[in-house]
Amino acid sequence: MSGRLLRVDLAGQRLSLFEGERLRASYPVSTARNGPGEQRGSGCTPRGWHRIRIAIGAGLPENTVFVGRRPTGEIYDAELAARYPERDWILTRILWLTGLEPGRNRGGECDTLRRFIYIHGCPDSAPLAEALTQVIGSVVASGAPPAPALAMEVATAVLYLQAAFEELGTDGGQTASRAVHLAQRLQRAQASGISEPLESWMEDLYRSVSDS
Repeated sequence: MSGRLLRVDLAGQRLSLFEGERLRASYPVSTARNGPGEQRGSGCTPRGWHRIRIAIGAGLPENTVFVGRRPTGEIYDAELAARYPERDWILTRILWLTGLEPGRNRGGECDTLRRFIYIHGCPDSAPLAEALTQVIGSVVASGAPPAPALAMEVATAVLYLQAAFEELGTDGGQTASRAVHLAQRLQRAQASGISEPLESWMEDLYRSVSDS
C-alpha cells in the first residue's frame, strides 16, 4: 500500500488515515442508520474501494453549515442546534466519493457518486443521537418497557447529551469519542441485556446532576 488511504470500519465506527502502512490518525464516525449497502435509495453506507471525487469547503471555518453542498453562512453551535432540531447537519468539509468497483459501487443502481455519498463533518453528539433513535424505535415497536440495563444506558446517554450541549467546546475535545463510546454501550446493552459498570466520568456526570 502506498500513498494516503482512508479506511472506514463500520463495526467499530471509526475512520483511520494511513500513509503507506503507517496509521497517522483515527477518528470516531457515524455511518448510515440503515447499515451497509449499495443500492440507490437504500439509505445505506456503500462498501468497497472508493476515491474522493470532489472536496468541498477548503478554507472555510470549522463547523461551517452546508445545505445542498453549499455553505449557508451559519456556524454550528448549541443555539443553532436547539433552533433547528430537525435539520440533518453537514459541517466543515464534504468529501464526495465515487466508487471504483463497477457493478458493486460504480454504475447503474449502485453508483456511489450518483447516490451523493459523502464523508462530512457532523455534530460530535451525532453517533449517540443515532443510537438513541434506534433504541427508542425498537422499544416503541416492542410495546414493552426497556430492560433495566438498557434503561440505565439511555439515562446516561441523555444526561451526557444535555451536558455536552450546555458545555459545548469546553470538554477538552472528548465529546466525539465519549459519544461514540456511549453509543456502543447502548448497542451492547440492547443486544445482551447486560449492564456494564459506570466509568469514572459517568459517575461524575450523575454526581453533578444530583448536586445541582
